[in-house]
Formats: sequence, structure tokens, C-alpha cells
Amino acid sequence: GELNEEFVSWLSRSLVCTWEEPRDLGSLSSAVISGYGQCTKICALSGFKFILTFHTRDEMEEALRNHEELDNWFIDIKPWDKYDCCSTRKVWLEVVGVPPHGSKWENFKKIADIW
Repeated sequence: GELNEEFVSWLSRSLVCTWEEPRDLGSLSSAVISGYGQCTKICALSGFKFILTFHTRDEMEEALRNHEELDNWFIDIKPWDKYDCCSTRKVWLEVVGVPPHGSKWENFKKIADIW
């Protein structure tokens, strides 16, 4: 598929952080931002994996070098790369215009496999 260049721009200033148990995004965001404060945005890839985005790539690299504070919330911290994914993330797709003779599970599975 095609890359979303806007997303690649902010992801290149982001860390992917993992915890061993599911965490609530709201309470984690409050704790990290009040205790750490350097990241601009926290997104959940799953209950276990989060993306922390910084104002600049330099700030992200500084956070990675001095990760002691982030170690309070995460067991694994690394820069985002294009191979990061989350096998537990689910997406709902709406398929429109399928003729009755094409309404077969295998056809929908082929469409979903593209994603």
C-alpha cells in the first residue's frame, strides 16, 4: 500500500513503548505527561503497546538516551520504524456494492487480507 507521508512525519519523532499488562490510555497519558512532560501525544496501538510522539526528533532521541523516567511505565522503549505493527489491533471495514453472487466469506477475507 501507499505510505501516509503526514503520518510518517510525526511517527519519525515517536517512540514505541510496551508494557507487560494492558493499560488504560487516559490514565497512562496523565501519568506520563504529568511525570515526564516531554512528549506531545500518546496513542495506543493496543492495551500493551503505545506511541509517544515528541515535538522534534532531537527530543525523541534525548528521551531514548535518558529513558530512566520512561522505565517507570514501560518495559521496552524503541524508536518507531516502518515495521512496527500490532497484531491485536482491529479495524472495521465497510464493503459497499458487493453483488449478491459475490457475498461469500472468502471474498471478504481476501479484501481484509489486503489490510
